[in-house]
Amino acid sequence: MAAFIRQSLTVGALIATTALVLSGCSADSDSPSSPSATVGQSIEPTAAPSEQAGGQEWVATDNYLAVPVGITFPSQTDPNYVFSDEPQGAAEQWIFDNAPEQWALGVRAVSIQGTTKGYNYEDSLIPSVLVQYINGERYEGTESMPLGFRGQIEDPGTIPADAVDRRLAGLKDSSMTEADPGNNGRGGYIVDIVEQIGARGGSGGAKLYISDFRSGRDTPAAGEEPRNFPTWEAAWAYLQENGFTPNSEGARTLNPGEIAQIMATDAGEKAGDPYVAYVYDPRVGDFVVGASN
Repeated sequence: MAAFIRQSLTVGALIATTALVLSGCSADSDSPSSPSATVGQSIEPTAAPSEQAGGQEWVATDNYLAVPVGITFPSQTDPNYVFSDEPQGAAEQWIFDNAPEQWALGVRAVSIQGTTKGYNYEDSLIPSVLVQYINGERYEGTESMPLGFRGQIEDPGTIPADAVDRRLAGLKDSSMTEADPGNNGRGGYIVDIVEQIGARGGSGGAKLYISDFRSGRDTPAAGEEPRNFPTWEAAWAYLQENGFTPNSEGARTLNPGEIAQIMATDAGEKAGDPYVAYVYDPRVGDFVVGASN
């Protein structure tokens, strides 16, 4: 394990590798993650409607914030769309009124599927993001894989550390639960690499999962099937070479800034060895020990 940690790539290398993966799609304007420069133009805001056409009312409950079926966002439908700080039409006005924090982060289209809770457990309800402008660049998600930048958007091309300390604390203190307030990375995506007992002996292997984290627990992104590897180090090497793309049909490549957590579980050299849980910390460019048992 120590030898691998010494040899692991730095954050810069990981970002560069992932950027190459992303750049392969950026030339295609239909690519979900491709950025394009769009800044400027301010227009007068429109009034917020109380109903959508056809009598479809805005829907909000204690556990769900829904965008009306049939609502259209100009950032998705207008080929000449130009980003503005002022709402353009009734759909953008809805984001401005109902999700002002997301509006301030550059969100200009959201999913009709909505979401359940905000980025932290104490946050209010927010919709899932489909189009977001960050530093003048456009980023796109899909209904099955909405954008996962959460509240941190300083550098979309860098794996953030906003949820690392919380995750490490939870691993070291089993009394901490999902209900505790705090930033666990909800709204982003989680990478889990789990070795099975006997992996080093050739009978267990490791499984790689990429999951979203929107409702308080992680669920496979876009119906992902896990990838199999001989060890967790092999799975991590694969990610560094190929970027973060779930193993499912139609899945999009994630931007590094959407990755909230990267976890790896080491089963040891032989069956019966203690498990060691590692968390990737981009501040040091390596995995750090979270727990061992």
